[in-house]
Amino acid sequence: MIFIEQLYAELHKERNLRLPKFRTSPFYIFNSNVAGALMLPTLKYGPETDDDWAVSDTAFLHQAAITQIVTSLEVYYESVFRNLSSNLKLSQIEPAVLVRFIRENKLSNELLSAIEQKATINVRLSDVVPAYFSFQQKDKIKGTMALVKLDPISSYGAEWERTFGNKEDSTLRLRHAFVHGGTDVERVLRLVLKENKFVTNRIKDAIVLVANLETQIHEKYSRIKALFPMRVGSKRQKGTR
Repeated sequence: MIFIEQLYAELHKERNLRLPKFRTSPFYIFNSNVAGALMLPTLKYGPETDDDWAVSDTAFLHQAAITQIVTSLEVYYESVFRNLSSNLKLSQIEPAVLVRFIRENKLSNELLSAIEQKATINVRLSDVVPAYFSFQQKDKIKGTMALVKLDPISSYGAEWERTFGNKEDSTLRLRHAFVHGGTDVERVLRLVLKENKFVTNRIKDAIVLVANLETQIHEKYSRIKALFPMRVGSKRQKGTR
Protein backbone atom coordinates (compact mmCIF):
# COMPACT_ATOMS: atom_id res chain seq x y z
CA MET A 1 0.00 0.00 0.00
CA ILE A 2 1.19 3.52 -0.79
CA PHE A 3 1.02 5.94 2.13
CA ILE A 4 0.21 9.63 1.82
CA GLU A 5 3.66 10.57 3.16
CA GLN A 6 5.21 8.95 0.10
CA LEU A 7 3.23 11.21 -2.23
CA TYR A 8 4.40 14.29 -0.35
CA ALA A 9 7.99 13.09 -0.71
CA GLU A 10 7.49 12.51 -4.45
CA LEU A 11 5.95 15.96 -4.89
CA HIS A 12 8.81 17.52 -2.99
CA LYS A 13 11.21 16.08 -5.58
CA GLU A 14 9.00 16.51 -8.68
CA ARG A 15 7.59 20.00 -8.11
CA ASN A 16 9.64 21.42 -5.26
CA LEU A 17 6.54 21.34 -3.08
CA ARG A 18 6.79 23.53 0.00
CA LEU A 19 4.44 23.66 2.96
CA PRO A 20 4.51 26.09 5.89
CA LYS A 21 5.88 24.70 9.15
CA PHE A 22 2.48 25.12 10.79
CA ARG A 23 -0.53 23.80 8.85
CA THR A 24 -4.20 24.65 9.37
CA SER A 25 -6.78 22.42 10.98
CA PRO A 26 -8.57 22.09 7.58
CA PHE A 27 -5.29 20.76 6.17
CA TYR A 28 -5.25 17.87 8.62
CA ILE A 29 -8.88 17.07 7.79
CA PHE A 30 -8.00 17.08 4.08
CA ASN A 31 -5.04 14.80 4.67
CA SER A 32 -7.19 12.28 6.50
CA ASN A 33 -9.86 12.33 3.78
CA VAL A 34 -7.56 12.17 0.77
CA ALA A 35 -5.61 9.29 2.34
CA GLY A 36 -8.80 7.28 1.87
CA ALA A 37 -8.73 8.01 -1.85
CA LEU A 38 -5.16 6.72 -1.97
CA MET A 39 -6.09 3.54 -0.10
CA LEU A 40 -9.18 2.54 -2.08
CA PRO A 41 -7.53 1.37 -5.35
CA THR A 42 -5.13 -0.81 -3.34
CA LEU A 43 -7.91 -2.84 -1.72
CA LYS A 44 -8.16 -6.39 -3.06
CA TYR A 45 -11.82 -7.07 -2.66
CA GLY A 46 -12.97 -8.68 -5.89
CA PRO A 47 -9.76 -10.52 -6.86
CA GLU A 48 -9.65 -12.25 -3.46
CA THR A 49 -13.31 -13.21 -3.29
CA ASP A 50 -14.47 -14.05 -6.78
CA ASP A 51 -12.50 -13.71 -10.02
CA ASP A 52 -15.73 -13.12 -11.92
CA TRP A 53 -16.14 -9.78 -10.14
CA ALA A 54 -12.52 -8.64 -10.20
CA VAL A 55 -12.91 -6.10 -13.04
CA SER A 56 -16.13 -4.50 -11.78
CA ASP A 57 -14.84 -4.33 -8.21
CA THR A 58 -11.62 -2.71 -9.36
CA ALA A 59 -13.61 -0.16 -11.37
CA PHE A 60 -15.80 0.62 -8.37
CA LEU A 61 -12.82 1.16 -6.07
CA HIS A 62 -11.21 3.55 -8.56
CA GLN A 63 -14.48 5.46 -8.93
CA ALA A 64 -14.84 5.70 -5.16
CA ALA A 65 -11.28 7.02 -4.95
CA ILE A 66 -11.92 9.73 -7.55
CA THR A 67 -15.09 10.75 -5.73
CA GLN A 68 -13.17 10.92 -2.46
CA ILE A 69 -10.56 13.24 -3.95
CA VAL A 70 -13.17 15.86 -4.81
CA THR A 71 -14.93 15.42 -1.48
CA SER A 72 -11.62 15.96 0.32
CA LEU A 73 -11.07 19.24 -1.53
CA GLU A 74 -14.63 20.44 -0.95
CA VAL A 75 -14.37 19.78 2.78
CA TYR A 76 -11.01 21.57 2.87
CA TYR A 77 -12.23 24.69 1.07
CA GLU A 78 -15.36 24.84 3.19
CA SER A 79 -13.39 24.38 6.42
CA VAL A 80 -10.99 27.15 5.43
CA PHE A 81 -13.82 29.49 4.54
CA ARG A 82 -15.83 28.75 7.69
CA ASN A 83 -12.81 29.34 9.89
CA LEU A 84 -11.91 32.61 8.21
CA SER A 85 -15.47 33.93 7.81
CA SER A 86 -16.07 33.65 11.55
CA ASN A 87 -12.99 35.81 12.15
CA LEU A 88 -13.55 38.46 9.48
CA LYS A 89 -15.93 41.40 9.50
CA LEU A 90 -17.45 42.88 6.37
CA SER A 91 -15.30 46.00 6.71
CA GLN A 92 -12.22 43.82 6.15
CA ILE A 93 -13.48 42.61 2.79
CA GLU A 94 -12.98 44.46 -0.49
CA PRO A 95 -16.35 46.18 -1.17
CA ALA A 96 -16.56 45.32 -4.87
CA VAL A 97 -15.81 41.65 -4.20
CA LEU A 98 -18.35 41.54 -1.38
CA VAL A 99 -21.11 43.17 -3.43
CA ARG A 100 -20.51 40.79 -6.34
CA PHE A 101 -20.60 37.81 -3.99
CA ILE A 102 -23.86 38.97 -2.35
CA ARG A 103 -25.52 39.52 -5.73
CA GLU A 104 -24.33 36.31 -7.37
CA ASN A 105 -25.45 34.19 -4.42
CA LYS A 106 -28.66 36.13 -3.70
CA LEU A 107 -27.73 36.84 -0.09
CA SER A 108 -29.25 40.31 0.23
CA ASN A 109 -31.91 39.11 2.68
CA GLU A 110 -29.29 37.33 4.79
CA LEU A 111 -27.18 40.48 4.87
CA LEU A 112 -30.06 42.70 5.99
CA SER A 113 -31.20 40.15 8.55
CA ALA A 114 -27.70 39.90 10.04
CA ILE A 115 -27.40 43.70 10.28
CA GLU A 116 -30.79 43.90 11.96
CA GLN A 117 -30.06 41.13 14.46
CA LYS A 118 -26.58 42.38 15.38
CA ALA A 119 -27.62 46.04 15.35
CA THR A 120 -24.49 46.96 13.42
CA ILE A 121 -23.47 47.24 9.79
CA ASN A 122 -20.12 45.65 10.47
CA VAL A 123 -21.22 42.05 11.02
CA ARG A 124 -19.03 38.99 10.59
CA LEU A 125 -18.93 37.31 7.20
CA SER A 126 -20.19 34.10 8.80
CA ASP A 127 -23.35 35.94 9.88
CA VAL A 128 -24.24 36.50 6.22
CA VAL A 129 -23.32 33.18 4.57
CA PRO A 130 -25.90 30.46 5.36
CA ALA A 131 -24.93 27.26 7.17
CA TYR A 132 -25.52 25.26 3.99
CA PHE A 133 -23.48 26.73 1.17
CA SER A 134 -22.32 24.46 -1.64
CA PHE A 135 -18.63 24.20 -2.54
CA GLN A 136 -19.27 21.72 -5.35
CA GLN A 137 -18.67 24.20 -8.17
CA LYS A 138 -15.32 25.70 -9.11
CA ASP A 139 -16.83 29.19 -9.45
CA LYS A 140 -18.20 28.96 -5.92
CA ILE A 141 -14.76 27.99 -4.65
CA LYS A 142 -13.09 30.87 -6.49
CA GLY A 143 -15.75 33.33 -5.32
CA THR A 144 -15.59 32.41 -1.65
CA MET A 145 -11.80 32.33 -1.64
CA ALA A 146 -11.70 35.76 -3.30
CA LEU A 147 -13.78 37.09 -0.40
CA VAL A 148 -11.01 36.17 2.02
CA LYS A 149 -8.22 37.28 -0.34
CA LEU A 150 -7.04 33.81 -1.29
CA ASP A 151 -6.31 32.49 -4.77
CA PRO A 152 -7.08 28.76 -5.11
CA ILE A 153 -5.33 28.61 -8.51
CA SER A 154 -2.33 30.93 -8.30
CA SER A 155 0.40 29.50 -10.57
CA TYR A 156 -1.10 26.01 -10.54
CA GLY A 157 -3.45 26.31 -13.49
CA ALA A 158 -2.62 22.86 -14.85
CA GLU A 159 -3.46 21.16 -11.55
CA TRP A 160 -6.64 23.22 -11.23
CA GLU A 161 -7.78 22.32 -14.76
CA ARG A 162 -7.12 18.62 -14.29
CA THR A 163 -9.14 18.79 -11.07
CA PHE A 164 -11.94 21.27 -11.78
CA GLY A 165 -11.73 21.82 -15.55
CA ASN A 166 -14.39 21.23 -18.18
CA LYS A 167 -12.77 18.25 -19.89
CA GLU A 168 -14.56 14.94 -19.47
CA ASP A 169 -11.63 13.43 -17.62
CA SER A 170 -11.28 16.22 -15.03
CA THR A 171 -11.60 14.86 -11.51
CA LEU A 172 -14.74 16.92 -10.87
CA ARG A 173 -16.47 15.87 -14.10
CA LEU A 174 -15.62 12.24 -13.44
CA ARG A 175 -16.99 12.46 -9.92
CA HIS A 176 -20.23 13.93 -11.24
CA ALA A 177 -20.54 11.17 -13.86
CA PHE A 178 -19.88 8.41 -11.33
CA VAL A 179 -22.23 9.78 -8.67
CA HIS A 180 -25.12 10.23 -11.09
CA GLY A 181 -24.38 7.38 -13.49
CA GLY A 182 -23.17 4.58 -11.24
CA THR A 183 -20.27 2.26 -11.95
CA ASP A 184 -18.80 2.74 -15.42
CA VAL A 185 -16.34 -0.11 -15.89
CA GLU A 186 -15.42 0.80 -19.45
CA ARG A 187 -14.65 4.44 -18.65
CA VAL A 188 -12.56 3.61 -15.58
CA LEU A 189 -10.52 0.97 -17.39
CA ARG A 190 -9.94 3.40 -20.26
CA LEU A 191 -8.61 6.01 -17.82
CA VAL A 192 -6.39 3.56 -15.99
CA LEU A 193 -4.94 2.22 -19.25
CA LYS A 194 -4.49 5.73 -20.63
CA GLU A 195 -2.52 7.06 -17.66
CA ASN A 196 -0.49 4.95 -15.27
CA LYS A 197 -1.30 5.78 -11.63
CA PHE A 198 -4.28 7.91 -12.69
CA VAL A 199 -5.76 8.18 -9.19
CA THR A 200 -2.39 8.77 -7.56
CA ASN A 201 -1.61 11.60 -9.96
CA ARG A 202 -4.99 13.25 -9.31
CA ILE A 203 -4.36 13.01 -5.57
CA LYS A 204 -1.04 14.77 -6.16
CA ASP A 205 -2.87 17.57 -7.99
CA ALA A 206 -5.20 17.96 -5.01
CA ILE A 207 -2.27 18.10 -2.61
CA VAL A 208 -0.57 20.81 -4.69
CA LEU A 209 -3.74 22.92 -4.69
CA VAL A 210 -4.07 22.57 -0.92
CA ALA A 211 -0.39 23.38 -0.36
CA ASN A 212 -0.84 26.53 -2.46
CA LEU A 213 -3.65 27.72 -0.21
CA GLU A 214 -1.87 26.68 2.99
CA THR A 215 1.04 28.96 2.08
CA GLN A 216 -1.28 31.91 1.46
CA ILE A 217 -3.21 31.33 4.68
CA HIS A 218 0.03 31.20 6.66
CA GLU A 219 1.18 34.48 5.12
CA LYS A 220 -2.11 36.36 5.60
CA TYR A 221 -3.86 34.81 8.59
CA SER A 222 -1.22 33.47 10.95
CA ARG A 223 -2.76 35.66 13.67
CA ILE A 224 -5.87 33.45 13.77
CA LYS A 225 -4.59 30.93 16.30
CA ALA A 226 -7.60 28.61 16.02
CA LEU A 227 -6.52 27.78 12.47
CA PHE A 228 -3.17 26.37 13.56
CA PRO A 229 -3.68 23.64 16.17
CA MET A 230 -0.09 22.38 16.10
CA ARG A 231 1.36 25.83 16.75
CA VAL A 232 -1.02 26.44 19.64
CA GLY A 233 -0.21 23.00 21.04
CA SER A 234 3.53 23.64 20.75
CA LYS A 235 3.25 26.86 22.71
CA ARG A 236 1.29 25.14 25.45
CA GLN A 237 3.84 22.35 25.68
CA LYS A 238 6.69 24.81 25.84
CA GLY A 239 4.96 26.75 28.58
CA THR A 240 4.57 23.69 30.78
CA ARG A 241 8.30 22.96 30.93
